[in-house]
Amino acid sequence: MTKKVKTFFHILNGSLLPQPQYYKKIRKAGFSYSLKYFASLIFLLSLVLFSLMTVTGLKRSMGFSFSGLKSSLESYPNDLVIEVKNGSLSTNFLYPYFFWARDGDQRSLMAVVSENSTQDDIQQFETPLIFTAKSLVVSNKENGMISNVLPYGNLNMIVNKQSVDNLLAVLDRLAPLLAVLSLLFVLLIGPFFAIVGAFVYLAIVSLVCYSVFRIWSKKHTYGKTLQISLHAVTLPFITKYVLFGFGYNLDRTWPVFSLLVAVFILSALYETYLS
Repeated sequence: MTKKVKTFFHILNGSLLPQPQYYKKIRKAGFSYSLKYFASLIFLLSLVLFSLMTVTGLKRSMGFSFSGLKSSLESYPNDLVIEVKNGSLSTNFLYPYFFWARDGDQRSLMAVVSENSTQDDIQQFETPLIFTAKSLVVSNKENGMISNVLPYGNLNMIVNKQSVDNLLAVLDRLAPLLAVLSLLFVLLIGPFFAIVGAFVYLAIVSLVCYSVFRIWSKKHTYGKTLQISLHAVTLPFITKYVLFGFGYNLDRTWPVFSLLVAVFILSALYETYLS
């Protein structure tokens, strides 16, 4: 195990910046050598990122966390009755009801039930969700504007203290399963899709770089171009994941990021075949 870790970091060090001596060795290596490295790199970056998102992300959006949902439901009033019938919502309260999620001394507004409000009131209440007489209104968490309006349609239901307590009992039974599913996502599912997505993306960019580099050299094949790119993108991908951890998503400026990736791949091809 220790030997594999040392090997990984040795490859990482050689792949960070295009180096003629190292990339000429990659040219002679099998494709699986590079694929294992790239998969390990993305797995490690994804594991760290998903772990941080799990630990800190839920606190930043505590209102939608499992504990926040439970605290909000546990404080449901004994005398509040919410009824949805023939596409319309009504309550026996004369004023809006606020679902607050609590975590120690902190609290965040999770939803508002207000049959006399309109969808535009979601900005006034500064809530992620507002249940009006005719629809559920969802806000955009980034700018507070309306992102979706969902009519109740043919839904017919009554929510009271008893039904909420029944829901809480179900949530308590589901808690262990949700914990296991979250762990599986952090350790396996999230990183797996990150690896597959990154490889498909790289296969496309590599095809472009393969075609462009043929202007200067025809010694390379598409397979070797893709293999070399698995190493060449080390620094761009590390940068991408680090910036994402600080809240800046490079996918929003994907043309710039793709250009950066292409520059690193073309530089690695130059060092491999023309240096």
